[in-house]
Amino acid sequence: MRGGMRKFWVVMVAASLGVISTAVNAVQTADAPVAVNAASKEPTIAAIDLKQMPQQLIDDVIQQVLQAFKSRPADLSKEEVKHYNQVVVEKTIAPAVDFPLIAKRVMAGSYKTATEAQRHAFTELFRESLLSTYRDGMSAYSNQKVELDPFSGVKQQGDRQRAEVNMKVYGADGKVYPAVYALYKNDQGEWKLENLTLNGVNVGLTFRNQFSEILKQQKGDIDKVIANWNAKAAGF
Repeated sequence: MRGGMRKFWVVMVAASLGVISTAVNAVQTADAPVAVNAASKEPTIAAIDLKQMPQQLIDDVIQQVLQAFKSRPADLSKEEVKHYNQVVVEKTIAPAVDFPLIAKRVMAGSYKTATEAQRHAFTELFRESLLSTYRDGMSAYSNQKVELDPFSGVKQQGDRQRAEVNMKVYGADGKVYPAVYALYKNDQGEWKLENLTLNGVNVGLTFRNQFSEILKQQKGDIDKVIANWNAKAAGF
């Protein structure tokens, strides 16, 4: 996903997270405003319950994001809007995503040969690049409608419980774009996002292919992959 696909990606992310004006089925429009600290101009957001059922978890994240978006003061500067959105994604989306697991999968075989410092550096960089996309998406939506499909239930796969939450995003052009959230239950009994598929594009696999491509270009030098990740990831 490069160049012109980035705009599609950002809008899809915004819509699939519920930054919308209208929602149907399981997603109900949130009316309760989020309190905003007058001094810091940051939203006060309740902690997400990661132990609730997967569809309720996604719905809760949607409600929190939507409430925060609707409560954002209109007089914020461009930088204040960026900071406000960053706080929102850090408190709503970030807790529900298993960044270390996804980053490990993105690194694939390189994870075994990488040092602990390299693993940590890439995980943090990957986390920031992904959250910045969500953050930008909050300002890029264009009145999409989103619909959660009926929940298919939790499935036991080996020693893990897993579930998929399916969503449809209705574009302004009338087209329907599917989004699939793949989650698993960790050892603490929390549901965590481990992958996302948008309009048939497997996001985890896409990032893995990007990492492999950069690794090849940098002749296997993981430090150089990390150094070049932001520039490459920004163009997907």
